[in-house]
Amino acid sequence: MSAATRGDAMPEFEQYDKDHAEIVAMMKSYSIENQMLILCIRQEDLLVPPEVYLDRLYSVETIEDARQLRALQKPHQR
Repeated sequence: MSAATRGDAMPEFEQYDKDHAEIVAMMKSYSIENQMLILCIRQEDLLVPPEVYLDRLYSVETIEDARQLRALQKPHQR
């Protein structure tokens, strides 16, 4: 990858970060109950309070973060 190509990609990441921050700020402006409804999350499926789960959800950046988030959910019954 050339230096020019790497430099061109950076604005995309910066825009993604700005968009993500804007979405998170918008979501946090809603009540916990409405956030849960919008995201289709049921409190009875969580092992932690909704506030804890949502804070972790909004800060997921790596696969390990996603795995830790999943561990906060009750296993699904089949």
